[in-house]
This record gives sequence, structure tokens and C-alpha cells, in this order.
Amino acid sequence: MDINQTYKNFVQKRHKIADLSYILAVLQWDMEVYMPSLGASKRGDQVGTLASMLHSKSLEVEYVSILTELNSEIEHNPTIEEGIKVNIKEAYKDYVKDSKLDNEFVERHNKLISNSFHAWAEAKNKGDFSLFLPFLEDVINITKEKQERIGFSGTLYDALLDEYDPGLTTESLNGVFEVLKKELIPMIQVLKERNLGLKNPLEGQKFDTIKQFELCKEIAQILHFDFNAGRLDVSEHPFTTNFSSQDVRITTHFNPDNLIDSIWSTIHEVGHGLYELGLPSSEYGLATGQYCSLSIHESQSRFWENNVGKSKEFIEVIYPIFKKYFNDQLPDSQEEFYQFLNKVEPNLIRIQSDEITYHLHIIIRFEIEQALFDGSLKAKDIPMVWNQKVKDYLGLEVPNDSKGCLQDVHWSHGSFGYFPTYTMGTLYASQWQYYLEDTSPFGLNVGQGNFKAILDWHRANIHSYGRRYSSGELCNKATGKALNPQYFIDYLKQKYSIK
Repeated sequence: MDINQTYKNFVQKRHKIADLSYILAVLQWDMEVYMPSLGASKRGDQVGTLASMLHSKSLEVEYVSILTELNSEIEHNPTIEEGIKVNIKEAYKDYVKDSKLDNEFVERHNKLISNSFHAWAEAKNKGDFSLFLPFLEDVINITKEKQERIGFSGTLYDALLDEYDPGLTTESLNGVFEVLKKELIPMIQVLKERNLGLKNPLEGQKFDTIKQFELCKEIAQILHFDFNAGRLDVSEHPFTTNFSSQDVRITTHFNPDNLIDSIWSTIHEVGHGLYELGLPSSEYGLATGQYCSLSIHESQSRFWENNVGKSKEFIEVIYPIFKKYFNDQLPDSQEEFYQFLNKVEPNLIRIQSDEITYHLHIIIRFEIEQALFDGSLKAKDIPMVWNQKVKDYLGLEVPNDSKGCLQDVHWSHGSFGYFPTYTMGTLYASQWQYYLEDTSPFGLNVGQGNFKAILDWHRANIHSYGRRYSSGELCNKATGKALNPQYFIDYLKQKYSIK
């Protein structure tokens, strides 16, 4: 066997599979950004057809033969370079999963997801969960069917978590969330009382959305998002996708009543975009050119959104730019703006929540998802359970489904098990910040607007490795320590002066 030639053939096959995958991603991006509403039905058919073609390409006899041969070779050939081994192992793992799903299922699954998204968008706009319910029930059922076809160990929900962060389990998450609840709930109470007299300096104002868009673009550029290799557009729910590491699309959502929402949603998506732009372009279609996990991906977005974006040093740098666009509408004191930006107060909307109460939102979704997949909760009862949990954890009454269980797009995509990665990502982000100090002083660099130095640390320690390591392994490699929630707790205590 000529390992070099066989691997070269494998890479060429992976490029073709990636081509189809990214063409499918273009259709899905367009569906959420530009497609007219009447196009939904046919787009569902188109997405289903292309997904079926992609699935067939992933199971082509010649490709599977090459992959199987290479997978066997790496078992007893110690001279093969580690990156090549990773690409083969991960591709083989993906193939095993794909081989359990036939074309009929893949086409049916993708068509359902496409139609479900549009049902969710209509239901959210009308505040009526019943419009989404039949689609959600179908998505839950097909998600169960998919995992049963693939097979899994542990619980069904463990299998869903594994889709987004391999190795993450319900048991480990329950442990993390118990620590966070113990620490965060008393902290929230202290800060709520401290912030009682803190007013919103932006209240009652309308912020021009065209100016908001230009401001978002300028901030993205300052943070080194490359608009020669990316775009910023508008969608119902902010998201990031890519069609290569040189074509990355981020979106945001504008509200004339809420300037902060769009800006920090954009910064969040910029974090995702910087990760995709930082993956090795030479590894197109290969595991070494793909992100590690969704928890690590969220560590990037949460790091830039909160650790950088809500720091006092960042506001000092960025406030003159805010004033350039909205001079008469902003307080003269940037300290007043900073204090309001970091006000800790329960909010009905997850993406508008402060960086502490945010995690109670994640716990609510985690508990509901667990119940959906262990059979103790029916989809029709989600609004009732959601509203009660929001009251119990956040002390708020939910006025309608749009501000309740319909606020997030994830379930329409079948992304059950995704939400916990936001909290896991936040924990990683605080650990990144702590260890950044060894080589690149965080506060000093942010205060000087030297975001490149911070980005370079992430490029070297996170982005460059692709899928070479699991989340935990990457954390150990980047910081020399296993993931520890205490870094996040210490970060909050220091920032908010809590003993």
C-alpha cells in the first residue's frame, strides 16, 4: 500500500464531500437571511434532495474502501503523522454514523428541519406555540429515530450531548450545574439588591437600525473580523455559518428599542466567526480544519462577548465610536453606560440576559430537554413547564410564548443538547482569560485596543488544532489544567466585587 497516494486520494474525496456540504450550507444560510417566505416549501425539498446527495457521496464505495484501508493502516503504522491519523479516525467515525442512515431518512430529516424552522418563525412572530407544536413533535420523534438508528450507550440525552461535545454527559453536566446554582443564585440576589437604583440611560429611545448596522460592522472590524472573507447580515435569530475558512457569514438582529442587544449579539457572532476564520485553510474538508466542539466554539463567542466586550477596558476603547453614531442618545459618562451594561437583573430573554443570570436560562432548557427525552415531559406541556421554571429560577412571569419557549431557534433545527455548550463555553472562556495573562496581559491589551494580541493567543492555542483534541484535552493543552468552574466564579467575584 502506498500510504501517501492513498491518503492523497482520501483528501480529494473529502474535498468533494466538503463541497456538497458547504453548498447545502449556502441554501440553509439563504433560507434564514434572504429567502422570501413563500419559498419555504420548495426550499425544504431542495435541502432534502441535496442532503441525500451529500449522504450518498459520504457512502460511495470507492471512498469507503479508501477510508477503511487507511483506518486499518493507522492501527499498526506508528510512523504516520498525528494530523493524518486524526483526519482518518474522525472521518471513519463520521462514516460509521452515516452508514446507519439511509437516503430516505436523510432527505426526510432535512426537509422536516427546513419546514420546522419556518413554522417556528411564524409561531414566534404570532406568539402562538400551537403553530409550532406539530412540527416540534415531529422533530423530537425524528431525533429519537436518528439516535436509535446510529445506536448509543448511556442515555438518549447523553447521545444528543455527544453530538455537540463528544464525551459530555448528563451526569457531568448535572455536577457542573449544581456548582453553578450553589454559587450564582446567592450572587444574583446580592447584585439585584445592589442594582436597585441603577437606571437605564437608554430607556425610551429609538436607535436607528441603519446606524446600528454600521456600528456593528465597525466594531467587528476593530475585533479583526475580516470582511474580505466574511459578511454581516440580518436574521430572525443571530447565527454564524461558513462555506470555508475564507467565507464566513455572521448575522445579527436589530431592535430600534434596544441598542445593546444588537451590538453584543454581533460581538458574540464575531467570536464564532473569528474561530472559523482561524481554522487552517489548507485542511479544507478534514478534521484538522474543523472546529473542536460546540463547547469550544461557544468559548470563543462568549469570550469576546463578555470577557472582552463587557469589560471596563473595552468600554473605554469603544465608547467614542458609540458616541460617533449616537452622540445625543448616550450618557456623557461611559462609567454610567458600563454599569448599566453589566447590570445583573433577571430577564425573560436569554440573549439579552446578563452574564450571571444567563446560566439559569441554560439550566431551564437543559432540564426541559432531559425531560423530553426521558419521556417525563410531552412537547405540548413545554409552555406550562417553561413558565413555571422561569418563575422559580428567575422570579419572572412569562407574558407570551414569544418571550418564553419560542424565543430560541434551536429546537426547530433539532439541536437538542446544544444549549449546555453555552455554559461550558463560558467556563472555558474564563479559563482562557486567566491563562492569557502568562503571555499576553488581558486588561492591558484590551485597554490599548490591542485585540490582535488576544486573537493571536486563540489562533495559536485553540484555532490551529482543529479537531485534533477533545474539548477537555484542548483545555489541558492550552492551560495545563482540566476545566474548572472555579475560574468563572472567581472572574465574577472579582469583576462584581463580591467576597
